[in-house]
Amino acid sequence: MKLYYSIFLIFFLKSACFCKSVMSPGNFDRVYFYIAKTQSPAGPIGTDYFSTREQALCAHALLNRGHKNRARRILDFYDDIYRRAKSERNFDGFHEHYDINGSSATGKIDFFSQLCVIGAVNLYTYKTGDKRFIGMAKDMGELFKKNIDRWGAFSKKDSKINVRENLAAYAAFGELAALTGELAWADLAKRVRFVIEDLFFDKEKKMLKPDLLSRDFYSEDQVLGKIILGWDLRISSEDSRVVEDVAWRELAMSFDKKKFLELEKYVGFPPSVPDGAFISNSVQGDGVNLVATTLYTFIYEDFMPFNTEREQTDKMMQISITSRGEEFLAEGFESDVIDFYRIKKPKTANADVFIEYDEEVKKEGERSLRIQFAPVKNEKSSAEVSRIFYPPQDFTKFGRMKFWLIARPSVVSPGAMGIRVKLKIIDSDGNEAVSNILNHSPRGFENTVVTPGGFTHSGKISTNFTKIKELVWMFEEDTQRAWNVHIDDIRME
Repeated sequence: MKLYYSIFLIFFLKSACFCKSVMSPGNFDRVYFYIAKTQSPAGPIGTDYFSTREQALCAHALLNRGHKNRARRILDFYDDIYRRAKSERNFDGFHEHYDINGSSATGKIDFFSQLCVIGAVNLYTYKTGDKRFIGMAKDMGELFKKNIDRWGAFSKKDSKINVRENLAAYAAFGELAALTGELAWADLAKRVRFVIEDLFFDKEKKMLKPDLLSRDFYSEDQVLGKIILGWDLRISSEDSRVVEDVAWRELAMSFDKKKFLELEKYVGFPPSVPDGAFISNSVQGDGVNLVATTLYTFIYEDFMPFNTEREQTDKMMQISITSRGEEFLAEGFESDVIDFYRIKKPKTANADVFIEYDEEVKKEGERSLRIQFAPVKNEKSSAEVSRIFYPPQDFTKFGRMKFWLIARPSVVSPGAMGIRVKLKIIDSDGNEAVSNILNHSPRGFENTVVTPGGFTHSGKISTNFTKIKELVWMFEEDTQRAWNVHIDDIRME
């Protein structure tokens, strides 16, 4: 009898564990009921303060279940905010949070939230044929568009170019291409996709870098990349204590029909909505997480957001002939190019090097690039700072390169040696060529280097001047003296 009881108990526990790994239809019905039941008279889901991201994803969930009028009421709430701001000529995107009256609660604008609203508009229009929100979505697209730099990357002023915002921009432009049928949006989407492929994607590791210079990889970037791009990215299966991260990861994994359903552990049952359930912020059922709640319904229904009419968008991108990257003609450091400059650590010896913009010392415009070179030992020191070209450039189309160069000692003292500065160019295959020592002065000196004649090959294989990948500034100093070097007004002629 005891043996029978033990076998039964083991079978029961295993069955219970198995049930935990399978999504419950009953839970799904109750979770969706909660979303629908808690819609406020103003339109959004909830009562007091509304997150734009949450509300847009709730609109997706409602549309998936055919509740078009409920979804429209959410979008009406944001359309009213949009129209008021538009009438005052100050629409700069939707803020992260609003109160019941549509007044901003934070003032902060998050571009992923903008994508969520654009996606909801696209899905609503596709499901209903009602075009009332298209103008709002296009104006939101213009906010993304004005932050696209000359490389095709999404780049907010004075901030790092990062993969998450570029993924959001790519998805937003794709949604707008499908929504409007306008090729210009597909052109923008294609350019941003080139940037993601060329500058963020590590083919060997099959992962996306968070920014241009990082050597680290983050699970959140791979999850978002898989959801938006559909790529086979490496996603960690490690447990997360943040339920929203769990939800996004499980949505991404559902691409491969892998439903781990860790979210089931977070199901909470609110007494205020007896027949409802939500995904809570903790396994104790503490507080509703609306993002995770909506993603739970997406996983159950095999729905992937930001993917409405993807085939149409892909066809438009295929016929697009938009350019990849930039053609380097000039650089005045007026736009945000600093992410394309990097200090080459292996080439730095006995020195600290820092780069930044400088608004005080410049040739023209508002600023120059300042390179601080500080030897750390009383002996010969050197360093290199390289400008990465995307894509590689054809220097055979030009006869010379001109630039303004200034060098000042950080501390003025008599009899000190000067800093030596040279230029080096590197082609796509790693072949190098170096210029003679450049001229500089405390007040600035305009240099001219003939291309390709002003460079001497430093290896056995000649540099290919049709595929220049890097322009490198080389510094050498024989004494323990720090220098401020400024570069401005680079021109190819």
